[in-house]
Amino acid sequence: MIDYKGAIHIHTKLSDGTGDLSQIVKAGLKTKLDFLIISDHNHLQYKEQGREGWYEDRLLVLVGEEVSHSNEHILALGIQTPLPEHLSPAESLKKISEQNGLSFLVHPYGKYRVFLRSRDYSWKNWQENNFSGIEIWSYMFDWIAKVKLYNLPYYFLFPEKAINGPFYQTLRKWDELTQERPVVGIAGVDAHARGFWPIQVFPYAKLFRTVLTHVLLPEPFEKSFSKDAQRIYT
Repeated sequence: MIDYKGAIHIHTKLSDGTGDLSQIVKAGLKTKLDFLIISDHNHLQYKEQGREGWYEDRLLVLVGEEVSHSNEHILALGIQTPLPEHLSPAESLKKISEQNGLSFLVHPYGKYRVFLRSRDYSWKNWQENNFSGIEIWSYMFDWIAKVKLYNLPYYFLFPEKAINGPFYQTLRKWDELTQERPVVGIAGVDAHARGFWPIQVFPYAKLFRTVLTHVLLPEPFEKSFSKDAQRIYT
């Protein structure tokens, strides 16, 4: 088996990230990724622009969508059409399946509180069971879960010190789900490369050296975009 490693859950300046596709591809090549998957919020613009494909014959770039019309977010991969805004999370899962796409619940236990502001992005529709998998480790939610007003300067300068690993609740839920059916686990960098000038917390290249998703294939990539993309998704 051949082990290919890639970064999943990446945002660009077309949603709430800071880099364009060329900058992210450069970071992916620099860190020797085999593939990466862009997932901007609620659109597939780079796919529609024909920007998916092989770069320098070394990096396979794919484009999905982070469906985020509510606080329960879904990573939709292998779809060709963005999902309508009015859909509920359950309806979004159904539409992804109708496109023969893959659906991953991202940061399923993601909550944080910074500057007296609480945000809850956890998944609540566990009665829905037609998703492909879940994001086991959401790297940026691992970081921000530790950040408070009093420790912000320290974790801003030394962000890796806040990283503890996947949330226990996520691992427990994954174990529970897999007792009933196969549920794919992925790692998500949730890359935005934000910061306060001139300091950037977790630039793309740094995140691409953290949690990656590995795909084991019986044969090497053929350097055919359509065939290799299908192999990643299946």
